[in-house]
Amino acid sequence: MAKKTFKLSLYRATLGCCLSASMSGTSFKANGIISVGGKSGSGETGKLLVYFLAPDSPVPKPAGFTRTGTYGGICVPIDQFSYYIDLLRNEKPVWIELFSDEPEGNCIRCTWEPIGVNDDNT
Repeated sequence: MAKKTFKLSLYRATLGCCLSASMSGTSFKANGIISVGGKSGSGETGKLLVYFLAPDSPVPKPAGFTRTGTYGGICVPIDQFSYYIDLLRNEKPVWIELFSDEPEGNCIRCTWEPIGVNDDNT
């Protein structure tokens, strides 16, 4: 299984009524899309599209990256949109992980941090 990790440098959020898309051979409807992009330590760039599915939409399989590209995709319920925006706005650094053979692992994540950061409980 090949994995590529990119430090997030930008994102774009889109909301809409019936955004049509296709992934892994399945057409679906989304109410939102977050596109995130970043660079690896070697300068290679990567992109992950997070589709927030309409309640009546079919759920496609995630898309993994190929040898010729560093793109991945995942689909999640629309009610998770605010969680993704919160992570993107409030954590730093943020990373994109893309998998070629197991795209179910595609994700956006932050790094380890000590418990209670920015809290003074003395």
